[in-house]
Amino acid sequence: MSIMDADTLEVVHDDLAEPALPEPDLDYDELEEEKRAFVLAKRDAIPERRDRVLTIGELARRAGVAPSALRYYEELGLLPRPARISGQRRYPESAVELVGIILLLRDVGFSLAEQKALVASRGVALDEWRRLARRKLAELDDQIAKARAAREAIDHALRCPHEDVLQCSNFRSLITATLAGQPLHEAHSH
Repeated sequence: MSIMDADTLEVVHDDLAEPALPEPDLDYDELEEEKRAFVLAKRDAIPERRDRVLTIGELARRAGVAPSALRYYEELGLLPRPARISGQRRYPESAVELVGIILLLRDVGFSLAEQKALVASRGVALDEWRRLARRKLAELDDQIAKARAAREAIDHALRCPHEDVLQCSNFRSLITATLAGQPLHEAHSH
């Protein structure tokens, strides 16, 4: 075994070093775009992700809701209880769509209790589901009529020729009708 001095090591190191190459002229934005395209292509090449599971945080991010909302949906029975791995919830990929359905039903006016009844009736009795849906349509029609009457009353108040809206006979008749317990959409004749 021979001992090398510092000069010998430098020579050996210099002999092993790769020759310096000229700096390439790269468009880093173009490289980032190519990298992004490569990653997306790889992602899209993955077969269906039916067996992929999501943590509660991943599902919450994908669905745009708080994790506490997901736990509440589970408690109500709107979301099935997920499997647990090491004590943590693991949702199937299909849970994203279920949360989407919950949010859509909320946006069209169904309360969570109504959604629970809808979900329960949908699998058992189609007629019950239709009855609940028709009842919701009637409620929405009533809300629309009330909103239109409110809008017309406010619009009239803004266009009223009276300096003081309390001097307007139309406005005064609405006050009288309200005091008599008549809903605005029934009292407002315009």
